[in-house]
Amino acid sequence: MSSFVVLKPGLLTTIQDLGRPEGIAQGIPWGGVMDRTSARLANALVANPVNAAVIEIMQIGPVIQFEGSGKFAITGAALSPSLNGHSIENNKCYSFGNDDVLSFGKPEIGTFASLAIQGSIDVPYVLGSKSTYLYAKIGGWQGRALQKDDRIAVKPSVEINTDVTDLPQQDFKKVLRIMKGPEFEMFTASEIARFLNKPFTVGAQSNRMGFRLENNKIVDRKLEEIISSGTLRGVVQITPSGTPVVLMADSPTVGGYPRIAIVVD
Repeated sequence: MSSFVVLKPGLLTTIQDLGRPEGIAQGIPWGGVMDRTSARLANALVANPVNAAVIEIMQIGPVIQFEGSGKFAITGAALSPSLNGHSIENNKCYSFGNDDVLSFGKPEIGTFASLAIQGSIDVPYVLGSKSTYLYAKIGGWQGRALQKDDRIAVKPSVEINTDVTDLPQQDFKKVLRIMKGPEFEMFTASEIARFLNKPFTVGAQSNRMGFRLENNKIVDRKLEEIISSGTLRGVVQITPSGTPVVLMADSPTVGGYPRIAIVVD
């Protein structure tokens, strides 16, 4: 069995897996990693089950000291990782030994990275998931982001047969596809055209619950209210100010803003 100690926590470092669908009926978000594809790939690189918990890193990475030996892989955002001061790459499997230190430097591109460690991160399941849900303080490590001096064990687990040892570097230029939302017809043709064709900037108030798209208001009128209705990851709501919000991993399960579209996963 190995473990790791957090020497520096980074901006927002949490334990996440693919989420807890069992919680939706109780009003608890699905949650889980922001970048599902990267988490799956990281686990594949270290021969973990696809839904094994990973360490999710947001922009400014932590400094982690390993205890014992094992393997790890980093996928997703390019955050300039180093092992014992030597630069390493995303999308490759590396070995670590006792007292080895993993750190991160300048963020290059992307926001969320996944760090998979071979084995099973030793935190309890809550409603079938190890994911941290910060707003309710459940899951992960004590229901919170990792902090300095946290020491977390990684138990051995059954390895999955895989020949994956490295992957091509990711292309971060993506085309986002959408479907019409339930309130799509509430919007005029010009408002829809503005939504589809004008550039947006992800606002500073964005988080794991939702990304605010700024610098382009969709409407300059008062929208009629809707009865609070079901929401999920990918739904695009239009706030009373006309700002679109794309709901993310910790999306609430209901909301009262008109849903113009849903981003295809």
